[in-house]
Amino acid sequence: MVVGEGRERRSLTDLAVRLKVDGDVLFTGAVPLHDLTALYSGAEFLVLPTYAEAAPMVVLEALASGIPVVTTDVPGMEDVVWDGFNGFVVRRNARELCRSIELLMRDGMLRARLKENARLSALQEHSWRRTAERTLQAYARCLRGLTLDQ
Repeated sequence: MVVGEGRERRSLTDLAVRLKVDGDVLFTGAVPLHDLTALYSGAEFLVLPTYAEAAPMVVLEALASGIPVVTTDVPGMEDVVWDGFNGFVVRRNARELCRSIELLMRDGMLRARLKENARLSALQEHSWRRTAERTLQAYARCLRGLTLDQ
């Protein structure tokens, strides 16, 4: 299932047709926020192969839903996805991405452990309370470095 819209949608649908898997791949298009919970609840894992992801909201949503994540090693992603704990962070190449996906598809025990850890990591490290605490700490560090003359 490919959820959402983007500039790659057309090339992905064309690729699915060329590979003759278009009957096996569902392209949902844009999905309202209130419907995302149902999609996450039916997912075994999330794959986000990206070259640039400024704010990985979809990754945080997946983890909070207990969904392990397979993603690429773009800056910041390793702060959210802990390789081997709540998902996999792979180099930006198709072979490594495929290996992680295949491993999750084959190993139900690993998938179950990563699912449990996904939810745990979201609750402990990425809750709104924890995010607010980190933001306040960052502001405090900045303010300690300032003087009244600046």
